[in-house]
Amino acid sequence: MTPKRGGKPAGNGEQSDNPLLERSIAMLQLVMDTIPQRVFWKDRNFVYRGCNRVFAEDAGIDSPEDIVGKNDFELSWKESAPLYRADDRDVMENDLSKINYEEPQIRADGSRLWLRTTKLPIKNTRGEIIGVFGSYEDITDNKLVDERHRILEAQLRQSQKMEALGTLAGGIAHDFNNILSAIMGYGELVHNDLSEGDPRRDDLEQLLHASERGRQLVQRILAYSRSGQQEATFVDLVPVLDDTLKLLRATLPSTIDLRSEFGPIEGVVHGSESDIHQIVVNLATNAAFAMGESGGILTIGLKTEAHKKPLVHHHGELTPGDYFHFTITDTGHGIDPAHLERIFDPFFTTKEVGKGTGLGLSVVIGIVSSMGGAIDVKSKPGKGTSFDVYLPRLEPPEVPVAPVAEDDVRGTERILLIDDERPLADLGSRVLTRFGYKVSVYDDPDAALAAFANDPESFDIVVTDFTMPRFTGIELARKIRAERPDLPIVLVTGFSDGVTRDAALADGIPGFVMKPYRAEDLARAIRAALDAV
Repeated sequence: MTPKRGGKPAGNGEQSDNPLLERSIAMLQLVMDTIPQRVFWKDRNFVYRGCNRVFAEDAGIDSPEDIVGKNDFELSWKESAPLYRADDRDVMENDLSKINYEEPQIRADGSRLWLRTTKLPIKNTRGEIIGVFGSYEDITDNKLVDERHRILEAQLRQSQKMEALGTLAGGIAHDFNNILSAIMGYGELVHNDLSEGDPRRDDLEQLLHASERGRQLVQRILAYSRSGQQEATFVDLVPVLDDTLKLLRATLPSTIDLRSEFGPIEGVVHGSESDIHQIVVNLATNAAFAMGESGGILTIGLKTEAHKKPLVHHHGELTPGDYFHFTITDTGHGIDPAHLERIFDPFFTTKEVGKGTGLGLSVVIGIVSSMGGAIDVKSKPGKGTSFDVYLPRLEPPEVPVAPVAEDDVRGTERILLIDDERPLADLGSRVLTRFGYKVSVYDDPDAALAAFANDPESFDIVVTDFTMPRFTGIELARKIRAERPDLPIVLVTGFSDGVTRDAALADGIPGFVMKPYRAEDLARAIRAALDAV
């Protein structure tokens, strides 16, 4: 900056009678005004005596001359003034030079910057410290880039861990589902052999009930270990929310009273179970953090609403139609109004360093938007917070299936049954024989193929396990259908990541059964496949 003729240069307390000195000061000011770093100096009383133009702009001051006589508590970063005062005192009292250290700056609007600062003591000709000279540059963008890189690396590591967990869970699920299939299958055989009134039937019913709970547990673990990989489908909200609440109750502190308020609910949403799980868990985790160690009440509610007019929310617009409306309400400390509009911004967080990434709510709004919904938030400091999530409510789609009478799944057709686990192969044979079928059972896929090749017309349907040595059930089905394209096939699997119902249909396999299954489920799938030919 070039000072006005006859004016006082920034930082000079009085008019100089020395023209050469005045020109030198003006030149120094001009040089300082052309550099991008913010430059300032203060006296022993922490009062500013001068600065350059970019510093004045940062401070909200019209010109560098106007900084003279002010202190940090009078500028736009007064929230950070105690930190700066402590730094200045340390420099002057201990004759320190603090070079290129990083420090935060909180502005009046609540925004947070990161500065790289240098401070040096100013000394007179006698070596006495008379003030502090400082400079800084805004490195907020660099910090954000570094933080994004750190978060992306953490996400990659988490993704790799989840992938490894999914692989591990798949192997466990396959083996465990085979074990459960044997328990459930042989348990059903014994149960059906016992007469009514036999007390052992009650014992076996408890065993079958426990096995069913084990099956659901494995499926739940698989669903969450494959987070983000599930294809969008039609999801019934209530069972997913029930499962998520069970997990939350096991993980939230005992000081938090978790309550649910579900009204009469009908319909589905289009998404994935993982999407619903992430919405609820992220919002509930934030609510738990807001209530702190003292705890409080966390309420999750769900109801349906019909909107006849378009509704615009802070985050999303709803077209007329039917919606699920679920709320997550806490009794925590609430959200500062200055932060309320920014809480969904990526990387924005009010948590301490290391306690939050600022991604949780941005993930939530991304999922809600992708599902055609909207989200709103209401909060008052000290009064708690309520998030309102709206998701389009759809009618369950009609799934075309071959009609099968509930009380008639029997048949007399000839079945080629393949399962590399001999106990399960024998179990399947016994079960299907009881339903009237004639079963040829094999635990070796090569032997099964040889039997089929010897007389392809001797079988009416093939029932095969998916995971077998040397080749999968789908590969075996392809070999068989090369000879008999009209032959119906039922695929049985204990791990749905290996194959899906849609993938099986794409390969011309109409029947699909997940292990562990009840005897009637397998018989119904076989009957439907036979009747569809």
